[in-house]
Amino acid sequence: MSEEVILEAATTGNHELVQNLIHKVAIPVGALLGVFFVAMFLFKYIASLYVTSEANEWVVILNNGKMKAAGVGLNCFRGPFDQVAKFPSQVNKVTFRTEQVTKEMQGI
Repeated sequence: MSEEVILEAATTGNHELVQNLIHKVAIPVGALLGVFFVAMFLFKYIASLYVTSEANEWVVILNNGKMKAAGVGLNCFRGPFDQVAKFPSQVNKVTFRTEQVTKEMQGI
């Protein structure tokens, strides 16, 4: 009978130890990890809304078909439903030759 009492006391002690580890260690660590992952997700989402462009690039930000912002070398935040268009802003030198024409499209 005394062996049963000792065995029951040992299992009760282990049960309390496991309960203490769960309540004092596992739950706070799990909560901290959860907060960390939520913070990382929010940081990545906000960083994805930041628009940058080179000094020789045009950026146009549109929302619902209306231009919100435009500029060369623009750096700004965009809204979650905004569309962004980037294109180069280089100046090309074009040479061409023309002739004077009359109303009947005859060269002079």
